[in-house]
Amino acid sequence: MSDGSTTQMSVMTEVSDLEAVLAAAKSWDFVDADRIILNGFSQGGIVSAITAARHVDEVSGLILCYPAFVVHDDIHREFSTLDEVPDEFYYKWIYSGRAYVADMWDYDVYAEIGNYTKPVLLMHGDQDYIVPVSYAERAAEVYPDVEYHVMSGAGHGFTGRAF
Repeated sequence: MSDGSTTQMSVMTEVSDLEAVLAAAKSWDFVDADRIILNGFSQGGIVSAITAARHVDEVSGLILCYPAFVVHDDIHREFSTLDEVPDEFYYKWIYSGRAYVADMWDYDVYAEIGNYTKPVLLMHGDQDYIVPVSYAERAAEVYPDVEYHVMSGAGHGFTGRAF
């Protein structure tokens, strides 16, 4: 279990956390620092994608499953202005806070992730109603070295036959 409150968490605080893990992992004797691959699912996908783009020389590959590149659009659908965002609110299935919205309000994930030039494996379900497949399609166009697979019949989570 992580410590801290989800109301203090944001995509960017999770990027900072993953950066700390990346720095630590490079010093572990069982890790080949030249072959570190980040693997992210949903929000972990957007976090891994941003982290890889900021650490191209340290991350040799990226695996993304239904990455939540929808966050920016979701928060803009929920709130008209940044000023109207409350200190705490329910987002998807967790209690979130103002920091979650503030960090992503003016952020364009596609402008940053294209900086990652190493291999990316991107998978997304065509029945994902949490993060529509169109977000992965756009990412597939942005990444210069991507293998992109649309999982027929898969929703968010790759359960059952889709798994």
